[in-house]
Amino acid sequence: MCAIMRKLIDSRNRYGKKKRRKKISMKQFVFMSNLEHVQPKLYQTRAAERRRPIRAHKLANTRIGMCDIDVWYEMVSDSCSSRRIGGKQILAIVTSNVIKMLRDRGYDTPALDQESVVQSMLNRRVAMTCVRTSPTSNTLDSMSLFMDIDERTGIKTIRRLKDGLRTDHLLIVSLRGGTSFSTKEIQRSDVKITFFNFRELLHHIPSHKLVPSHCLMTDDEVKIIMARYLLTDDQWPLIPATDAVVRHYDFPLNGIIRIQRRGTTNEEGIFFRKVVGT
Repeated sequence: MCAIMRKLIDSRNRYGKKKRRKKISMKQFVFMSNLEHVQPKLYQTRAAERRRPIRAHKLANTRIGMCDIDVWYEMVSDSCSSRRIGGKQILAIVTSNVIKMLRDRGYDTPALDQESVVQSMLNRRVAMTCVRTSPTSNTLDSMSLFMDIDERTGIKTIRRLKDGLRTDHLLIVSLRGGTSFSTKEIQRSDVKITFFNFRELLHHIPSHKLVPSHCLMTDDEVKIIMARYLLTDDQWPLIPATDAVVRHYDFPLNGIIRIQRRGTTNEEGIFFRKVVGT
């Protein structure tokens, strides 16, 4: 009995020096030891779930056949709204905003319901293909929409989609975007690939009252403005390609944007920006 008590006291002192750098009371030690014996590391597990709720379901690298869609909805709700909004509702909002974004870009998008989106995600196939007339030329521009069920889109998924791709542009929507390897892969790719995550698509940006109107100018309009104000090509005010509105409309690099803003006196002002890379 004395040996057991000495061992408990020694372990208590070691635990106190390691964790709190001072000796803890016997009451605290017994309480923590009971937690460890009955429910091992319960307090650590709950703290980890509060810090990273997305990790609780262990669905970062799930594949078809192993993912329960109800668990995935719960994971989406955890990541995007801390369970304030259901996963089904978030998916419906994201799908609606994707359709609005493609229509803002000028694409002729068909109707897309939530059931077909879920089936395309489970089957890992392209959800929709749409076509538009390119704003920089009179040629047709096509785009494919892929909704990924994984937390992050990996490099194997990128290569598989590129092999069977028949469009000029690929738009990938996933919970947290792409991995670092897939980002490097699309930089070396001949096909234009764009990532969007669920948080970026929870709101339709142009519908916000504080976001002014953005419009891409034609070459003739740019020449008229440069001749009127005696501008050179390197004197335009700049806007990065990573801007939320620029990504929403997919404005091309070196394109000139006309922005119409209203001031406090309700007077409209026109501003110009040139899209540059980061």
